[in-house]
Amino acid sequence: MVPLKSYFLGEEEPPKRRIATCQKCLRTNDIEQVGKTIRHHTFFEMLGNFSIGDYFKEDAILWAYELLTKNFGLNKEKIWVSIYPDDDEALKIWKKVGISEEKIVKLEDNFWQMGEEGPCGPDSELYYDLGEDFPCKDPSLGPLNEGDRFLEVWNLVFTQFDRKKDGSLDPLPRKNIDTGMGLERMTMILQNKKSNFETDLFSKIIESIKNNLNVDYNEENKINIRVIADHIRAITFLINENLFPSNEGRGYVLRRLIRRSFSSGWSLGARDPFLYKIYPSVIETFSGVYDLKQDEKIIKILHSEEKNFIETLSRGLDFLYNLIDKAKKINSNEISGKDIFFLYDTYGFPPELSEDILSTKGLNYNKDEFNYMLEESRKKSRTITKESRVFEENLDYIKIKDEVKETEFLGYDILSTESKILLILKNGERVNSLKENEEGIIILDKTPFYGERGGQVGDRGIIKSDKFEIEIYDTKSPVENLIIHFGKVIKGELSLNDVSFAIVDKERRESIKRAHTATHLLHKALITILGEHATQKGSFVSEDYLRFDFSHFSPLTEEEIDEIEKNVNLWIYKAFEVSTFYKNIDEAKREGAIALFGEKYGNIVRVVKVDELSKEFCGGTHVSNTIEIGCFKIISERGIGTNLRRIEAVTGLKVIENLKNLEKNLNKLESILSAKGENLINKITELKNEIKNKEDEIHLLKTKYFDVLVEKYIKDYKLIDDIKLIILKEKFLKPEDGYYLYDKIKEKEKSFIFLFFSNKDLKYLTIFVSQDLIDKISANEIYKELNNKNYGKGGGKDTFSSGKIEKVEGLEETIVDIIKKLKVR
Repeated sequence: MVPLKSYFLGEEEPPKRRIATCQKCLRTNDIEQVGKTIRHHTFFEMLGNFSIGDYFKEDAILWAYELLTKNFGLNKEKIWVSIYPDDDEALKIWKKVGISEEKIVKLEDNFWQMGEEGPCGPDSELYYDLGEDFPCKDPSLGPLNEGDRFLEVWNLVFTQFDRKKDGSLDPLPRKNIDTGMGLERMTMILQNKKSNFETDLFSKIIESIKNNLNVDYNEENKINIRVIADHIRAITFLINENLFPSNEGRGYVLRRLIRRSFSSGWSLGARDPFLYKIYPSVIETFSGVYDLKQDEKIIKILHSEEKNFIETLSRGLDFLYNLIDKAKKINSNEISGKDIFFLYDTYGFPPELSEDILSTKGLNYNKDEFNYMLEESRKKSRTITKESRVFEENLDYIKIKDEVKETEFLGYDILSTESKILLILKNGERVNSLKENEEGIIILDKTPFYGERGGQVGDRGIIKSDKFEIEIYDTKSPVENLIIHFGKVIKGELSLNDVSFAIVDKERRESIKRAHTATHLLHKALITILGEHATQKGSFVSEDYLRFDFSHFSPLTEEEIDEIEKNVNLWIYKAFEVSTFYKNIDEAKREGAIALFGEKYGNIVRVVKVDELSKEFCGGTHVSNTIEIGCFKIISERGIGTNLRRIEAVTGLKVIENLKNLEKNLNKLESILSAKGENLINKITELKNEIKNKEDEIHLLKTKYFDVLVEKYIKDYKLIDDIKLIILKEKFLKPEDGYYLYDKIKEKEKSFIFLFFSNKDLKYLTIFVSQDLIDKISANEIYKELNNKNYGKGGGKDTFSSGKIEKVEGLEETIVDIIKKLKVR
């Protein structure tokens, strides 16, 4: 009912007094219950009927009962209700419709409110008795029993109060009704099924999971299958609404759902991406109701996200299942928070995923210990950054703005103006003047200088009078409508209230304008060529240079980059007019103006329009005609995160400069390789093949050398009881060479521990433990002990762990002592 709040409060007039809805809902507060019960979901559909000052309690109850018993044909004897203890009116009405008092339960929880303040009121819940197939302690207690036998199917909220800050309840100007019925639960009852997952809302999806993973829907597999079936519905609808997996906000919710789904698939034996194969069954289930269509974009996003997660999962799960096995051996139900932090810190394995997996095994982890480790890690890595030598973050610019009032920005129309100096800051302190060679922040009453915001850099220029001249090297806008100028006095002395001329560097501003308008053209080209999902996620605009971040699930092909460049340059040379205007935000959106996700806008917005090609909310500076941009050239395209790409490009004369540099480098390459044109490509290919042949030769020689090393060092082992300790130090080898050596030793020996010191300083140590020893001693445990004794930092798996050694003195003796200690244990 949140979208209807203003109607309930009487602040707005509703389109109708009576409203009925079916809403798509997503919540993850019960995510750990999904799959384990017959009724919990992340994505579900909520049916509701609302009365805004029209019918009230008696009609709401009578009609609810009528719908369930007459229209849906539910057994009257199986219906129970709960009411708020003080709601005598509801009690009377329920008895009137035919519910016996024994089946009316009074619950203190039956009072609904949106938050600490706002619309609220008593509610009445309807339950349906699912029968003896769902055991409970005492059927005569109805909904007071734990479990699923008495299933809540409908909640009727009698919204009649407005809760104030002090907790008092004021009657609303009009009494309202707000109800919610879960479609999945009602479908289960009407189709006479034992769980929501057995209804036709899930049948096609579960069938697809069974077929794609080649598993049966049985007692052993059903929880994991249900998790996948639930989550893939949520995932499909989220991506359909142009959300992308990321590490923050809604994108993180989506990523978590994908990862939980894949983890359940992993438990069912999946080792390759599979969700993208199941998603079409969601489309088939819902396409007649919602605007869902088969979309290559969703397939690519899911496949990419699954593929990336497989790498994280395969490393992390091995480690986690090891921890689970160890906990079970010692009959413990708790995993160390340190171990879960190591899993998170080393493998990037999400702690909530660890928690989810542990919960399926009846285990948990020490969250206090984990949070302590996390905070310690943050303290070590936390650094304070300052955007400028004189920009102090602790300054309260909101208070300053209240004092000096808003800066009048004139820079859209003019590049110089007469201004008065209202405030001077030096090293974060207010001062009355700045002398020659001193630096500080200057705030003017009005300015043509654009303060950095919206991805566009701040202007540079000068502020001068007969008495002084200041070089302005940066301009920022720390709070809305306050512009601050960073400068150094190059002549004279300025004082508070001095009148001066503020003059923007025109040539630099023009180059910034070219790049900024080009970002709008680039945005349009990306959406045109890649699809509606390729929306802006960040940008940076400076002198004839732009950086543009956008959503996309794969690297751009050479053809796509060429097509994007071609479109942008075509639009430049079509000499489209660029105009700006201010409009009410809702009106601007209706006219097709693009608002950037995550940005905050007021009621009135500035819109930048490029002919009929593009309309975007934007406060930046722009050319008046696209022809002024001159030219556009992409200089790089790369990934900066999962499903997040970055394009860097240049405009104007920087395009010529870029091409000249490429030409110079090409000439140098031709000179070095004594080849030109097509011969140059042939020469490079020839050299690559030669290098490949040499690498093969080196690998062959290395293999022979490794065989010699293994033979030599196996003979020089140290015996610790029945364990052979083999130590190999070789500064010309790399850490990864240790794995090959370990495999070679395994072919010849059992019950051994292999210490491999590598790199030039011999301080990179990898510890290997033979498979037959890991029940007693693990490589990771040895490294943990070394970490505790401050010999270095490292870790890994039971069979191998690696890290950097800081202290060499007494190291080998310490390792021998650790092995003895662990062996005795």
